[in-house]
Amino acid sequence: MGDYVNSSSDGQFRVDMIDVGQGDSILLESEAGTTMLVDSGPGYNSDRVLDHLNDRNINYIDHFVTTHYDTDHIGGHPDIIEAYGSDHIGTMHAPHREGVEPPNTKTMDQFKDALEENDLRLNKIEEGDSFDLDGSEVNVLNPSQAVENTDRNENSVVMQVTHGDQGILLASDVEGEAETRLRQEYPVTLSHTNVTKVAHHGSENGTDFRSLVRSDPDSLLISSSLNNKYNINKNEYNTHPHDKMLKRVHDQQKDIGIYWTPVHGTTSTIVEEGKTQIKTASERDVLSAADVTALKYYGRSNDLGNSELANCDEIPFADLPDETPKWACEASVVNMDRTLAEATDQTEAERTTEEPTETIPQTNEELFEKIQAYADDREKSVADVLQSMQQKHTAASHDDTASSETTSADSEATDADQASDDESEIIDADDTAEETVEAGAEGVRIHDELRSTSVEDGGNTSTSKNSDKHRDEDMGSSL
Repeated sequence: MGDYVNSSSDGQFRVDMIDVGQGDSILLESEAGTTMLVDSGPGYNSDRVLDHLNDRNINYIDHFVTTHYDTDHIGGHPDIIEAYGSDHIGTMHAPHREGVEPPNTKTMDQFKDALEENDLRLNKIEEGDSFDLDGSEVNVLNPSQAVENTDRNENSVVMQVTHGDQGILLASDVEGEAETRLRQEYPVTLSHTNVTKVAHHGSENGTDFRSLVRSDPDSLLISSSLNNKYNINKNEYNTHPHDKMLKRVHDQQKDIGIYWTPVHGTTSTIVEEGKTQIKTASERDVLSAADVTALKYYGRSNDLGNSELANCDEIPFADLPDETPKWACEASVVNMDRTLAEATDQTEAERTTEEPTETIPQTNEELFEKIQAYADDREKSVADVLQSMQQKHTAASHDDTASSETTSADSEATDADQASDDESEIIDADDTAEETVEAGAEGVRIHDELRSTSVEDGGNTSTSKNSDKHRDEDMGSSL
C-alpha cells in the first residue's frame, strides 16, 4: 500500500456488494485495511462506486480486478482510475485466457485510454492464482485454459474468498461449461461457501441447481436493477434475476436467504470472530426466492423506484400481474387471505349497490316494517298485497297441475324449480303476515288467511312445509 493507509479499517473482514444498478461492483476490505475492488458497474453509475469508496474512507485500492470486459462491469473504470490515479492504485488485474480478446467497444476504448494516461498496466490472472489480504485468502478458480468455450462470460474471473472457516464465492458472470467445470474440479472448495454472489445477475443460465447443491450457501447476493431489459419469452416481468434461477433456489430443501440490490441496496457481508452477518443499506430483512419474484413482478408492473420497493412490506394478491408464477404467490410478502377477503367484501358491496339483497326479517316488528314499506312503496293497502299473494299462489297451483302431466324426468326438474318458487312465496307470505301484526283483530284474520296460503301448498316438500309451518305457528303464538 505504500504510504497510504485506509482509515476505515475496524478490525472486520467485509465484502460489500455495491448497488450499481444493472452491473457488478464489489469491495473487499481486510481486517488491516487492505482493499480489493472487483469491477465498477456501468459508467452511468460510477459515482455510486466512488461515493461508497469515499464513505468507507478508501484512500488506496490495492487490487483492482476486472472480471471480464462487459460494459456493466468495466463502465466505471475510467472514472475510478481518473479519481485515484496510479499513485493510489496498486495493481490492475484482468482475465487471462488464450483466444479470448477484449471487445471493440467504446467502453473498452475508454478503459484503455485511462490505463495509458495513468501509466497503469494489466496483470493477467487465471485459475490457480491467489491473493493474500492480510491472512484472508482469495483464490482464482476461473478462467481456465481447459474451458473450450471462448465466450467472455464463461471466461470471467471467479474467486473464492476465505476468511477463517467462512467462504464467499464471487461468481462474476460465469455459466455453462465453465460453471460445470467449477463444480467438478472444486467440490471441496465450493462446499465451504457460506455466501454466494450469484452468477450473471441471476441469469436463467447461471447458478444452476447442481451448483447450488454443491456449494450449499446460506445466503445469495444478487446485483441487478429492477427495470433491466433482459426479459425472456416476451414476458416483460421476467428479467434479471430470471424466474428459472429463482425457482431453482425456491425448490431447494434448504431455505436460502436472498439479498437483492433493488430492495436491499448496498449489501455488506461482515466476517468477525468466525461468524458471518449481512447488513444492508435499506435495513430490509432477508428475502426468499418467492419474495424476490413477487417483488420483481409487482415493482415492474407498478413502475416502483428502489426506495418504494424497499418499503413494500406487503403486496396485495390482486395487484400482482397475471404473469406472476403461482409459486411466487406463496411469498410471505403476498397477503393473499386479506386481499381475497377484501375482494369478497368489495364484490358484496357492489352486489348490494346494484342488486339489493333482501333479508328475511327475524322479529314481528321487522316483518311489519318490511311489508308496510312494501305496500307503501307501491301505494297499496295491506289487503291488496295479500290479494296479490293469493293470486300468485293460485297461479302456482295451476302450474303444478300442468307439470304433473309431463314425463318423469321433466317432472323432477319442474318439482325442483317449483320448490324454489314456492319457498320464495312462503317467505313473501311470512313477510306479508308481519304487515298485519299491529292491526289487531283484522291482523289476526289476515294472518290466518296467509297461513292457509303458505301451509296448504301441496307443491312444496314436506321438510319445507314443516319448517315454515313451525315458523307460522310461532307467529301465531305471538299473536
